[in-house]
Amino acid sequence: MPCRPASASAGFTLFELLAVIIILGLVVGMAALSVGAGGRDQQIEEQGNRFIALAGLARQEVMLGGPSLAIGVTQHGYHFLHEVEVEDGVTAWLPLGEHRYLRSRDLLPDDLELELTLEGVDTRLELQPEQPDPHIYVYGTGEVTEFNLVIRDMREPDRKRVVTGDLGGQLELRQELPDD
Repeated sequence: MPCRPASASAGFTLFELLAVIIILGLVVGMAALSVGAGGRDQQIEEQGNRFIALAGLARQEVMLGGPSLAIGVTQHGYHFLHEVEVEDGVTAWLPLGEHRYLRSRDLLPDDLELELTLEGVDTRLELQPEQPDPHIYVYGTGEVTEFNLVIRDMREPDRKRVVTGDLGGQLELRQELPDD
């Protein structure tokens, strides 16, 4: 019986293992990137939904007889304001302070910026004012100032959501600005 030479082991070569590891790394990296991008869109959408919920809560409080409220918008956040008499006959809009829900919100840590259009007119927003100006007024009748609030990713400006509010107090989250 002839002797056969020892056959190559039935395993994989180092080159084959390295190729498989590289391919797996690429697949995992692509999956992580696609999940991360979707996560960013979801984060922007969550901020839009939070704004709608809080503005709706402010509207309900005013309709139930609470003080007049307004929302002051800055480049990276928004503040719930109430009208306060600071001197005889002189009033000012001041932040609510430590309200349980209607407190100031800062979106800069999330790398988000805001753009505001009031009744069809673009509004210049301040970066971090000492005293934010009121922009969106909430009336006791349930009406609100008509507005479009764009919440935009600072790193990828095409990633955005738009909160729209009409005079009747209806708030809606959209992906694009509404057509006029």
